[in-house]
Amino acid sequence: MKNNIFYLFFLFSIFLSLNLASQELEINSSKIQYDNINKITIFEGNVNSQDKKGNKFFSKYAKYNKLNELFETQGKTKIITSGGFEVLGTDITLDNKNKLIYSENKTQIKDKDGNKISVEMFSYSILTNIFFSKGNIKILDINNNNYNFSEIYIDENKKKIIGSDIKAFLKQDNISINSENEPRFYANTMSLSENVSTFEKGIFTYCKNRGNDKCPPWTLQSKKIKHDLTKKTIYYDNVVLKIYDFPIFFSPKFSHPDPTVKRRSGLLAPSLSNSTSLGSGFGIPYFWNISKDRDVTLTPKLYLNEKPLLLAEYRQDFKNSFLIVDTGYTQGYKKKNKKKTNGGRDHFFSN
Repeated sequence: MKNNIFYLFFLFSIFLSLNLASQELEINSSKIQYDNINKITIFEGNVNSQDKKGNKFFSKYAKYNKLNELFETQGKTKIITSGGFEVLGTDITLDNKNKLIYSENKTQIKDKDGNKISVEMFSYSILTNIFFSKGNIKILDINNNNYNFSEIYIDENKKKIIGSDIKAFLKQDNISINSENEPRFYANTMSLSENVSTFEKGIFTYCKNRGNDKCPPWTLQSKKIKHDLTKKTIYYDNVVLKIYDFPIFFSPKFSHPDPTVKRRSGLLAPSLSNSTSLGSGFGIPYFWNISKDRDVTLTPKLYLNEKPLLLAEYRQDFKNSFLIVDTGYTQGYKKKNKKKTNGGRDHFFSN
């Protein structure tokens, strides 16, 4: 009797596999139950399935609706897409008729480069290999940079991510800047590919994030910002430098090294100052990397009510010693009084 039951179960499993295969879906599991009235097949224990495109599903429990061609998992589910992406979530549905995979639950998507995308829901087109999601979306890339989106498209074939309402925070451990600084991008839309990130109508700043959308001391605002990860350079189109949201500089083209670069000639982050004798002012340092053992920083400081001040610092390393030269010059005060006397001012220090 037991042998007959086993034989019937074996024939049923073969028939079921052949029937599902004819609908371009192969499903295997440790235990199979069939509901002939509702045309639903229930799979339990080590469930694994694969569609014709090569998308693979792994779960502990699933059911298949023959009429609607719906394969639904329950509980923890892992998917390996035909493009090599890894999907970890719960209660995921494969609509074999419409060629869609989707879930309304929190899911983590990991691409072939190791970037992790956390979403609250997703829909995946089997025909185009494109993910879509909306809501609270977070990406942690392989360099520990964080990206937040409200809507996102992920193209497996082109290895490209397009999203809207972007907030990007650069968090690499090798960023060689003050620990108080928090370099970040805000933009309307963003396109993230393997080596280039492009921000449309974006803002970039190094200033510490004070929360509550408070205006940072300075920003670079641009129609288009491109971050080239290979060249480690950030490029701007029609860029405006703003100090506390007040525009002070414009350029149709502008670029600077990204925060991971330790030494390269170019403009440094601007600084603000305020004193009782000089008033409010700001400085825009320029770093000149002369060679690997010597450099110069030139800092013109501009004041609202006084003449400009030019500062320079030269540094050089030797085998067993170093040299620092600090110098500066200004024409003097605009308005003279007992404390503000005539004549220019200069200094020269060396160490």
